[in-house]
Parts: sequence; structure tokens; C-alpha cells
Amino acid sequence: MSRWFRFYSNALRNPKVAALSDREFRLWVKLLAVAADNDGFIPEVGLLKHVLNGRLDHLLTGVKALLSAGLIDLKGEGYEPHNWSKFQYKSDTSTDRVKKHRAERNVSGTPPEQNRAEADTDSKNVSLENEREFEAWYSIYPRRVGKGQARRAYRAARHKTDADTLMAGAQAAATEFAGRQETFIPHPSTWLNGERWSDVAGVTLSADWRDDPIYRNVQ
Repeated sequence: MSRWFRFYSNALRNPKVAALSDREFRLWVKLLAVAADNDGFIPEVGLLKHVLNGRLDHLLTGVKALLSAGLIDLKGEGYEPHNWSKFQYKSDTSTDRVKKHRAERNVSGTPPEQNRAEADTDSKNVSLENEREFEAWYSIYPRRVGKGQARRAYRAARHKTDADTLMAGAQAAATEFAGRQETFIPHPSTWLNGERWSDVAGVTLSADWRDDPIYRNVQ
């Protein structure tokens, strides 16, 4: 699913942006789009090569230029646009569609306070379910580092595929990387951001992950 991201008009007057070559400017915009699809995270250049279908030498040169210009920052195993959270803040202004939906929910005469309480409960239930899914997935994946980044990457991945597919992928990864030194196993966030579950499409679950005590016991 494509996502919108904010691109401010004064960016074109930013001296850092104005100093970019045409190729570097195009790469910067592409990286902003990648970040928008991954909760602000841009994967390392080896993965970007496949995401952007570009030449590795061009990407290395371009990423280095953007780092030097201060337009992207190193972030764990990848990068993040500079001041991403500041410029891509979560707006609390409702869209017309959300306003219409809320109005329709109020037609029955249900007090707005009750609707808000129900919405809060639904949101908490969804968040709890997502956390249970992630904890179960993280317990299966064969390398457990960078849990915070992995959690964000998992949430982004769930916008692209279902939980069973991710769990089957984690089980397949555990088999694939069995016996391999941990340093040669991709970080969980790298695996997720690279959509590596697609590499094992069609693999069936060897066990129902919902029976995992870790899933059931997350509060």
C-alpha cells in the first residue's frame, strides 16, 4: 500500500538540497518514499539495490553524498531522513473520511464519550494483539538483536502481509540459518524490511504460533 509523506516547499530553498546534483536529488526523494513505507527506516545499501533496482556503485556514491550533506542519518543497520519524526509528525487532525465515519457511528444516539471509550478499547486490543504477534515472531526468528527496530519493522510488515506468512517465514529462516554463526544471520529488522518472507512464499507453518506460551502470556 502506497503512503503519503510530507514534502515541504521550502526544501527547494534549503542550501543542502540546492547543492545536490540531479541524480542525488532524485535519490533523496526515492529514499524519502522508502522511509515513508517503513516507518522512517531506510535499509542498508545492499537491500536498497534491490528495492530501487539501481546500480550498487551509484547508490553507494549517492548515499555517501546525502550523509555528508546531512540529509540522511545513520540509524542502526540503515538510515533515516534527517529530522524525519519532526517533519513527518503524526497529525491529530481527522480526515473527512474519519469525520464521516465518526458521524455515522453517532447516528444511533450513542454518546460521543461512549464511542471514544469503545474506540480506545478497540485500539488497545489491536495494540495488544500486534504485540503478541511480534513477541511470538521474535521468539522464532533465529537472531534476537535490535528488538525496538524489529518491532517497528514488524508493524510495517503487517501492513503488507498477514501474521501467518511472517511466522512461516520466521520458521523457514530458523531452518535456513541453523548452524550458521549469528553474525552472518540478518538482523530481524533487516529481514523484515527486505520483505524476506517473500523468499519463502508458499511455506506452511510447522506449528500454530498461537499455541506458543509467549503469545498467550503477553499482557
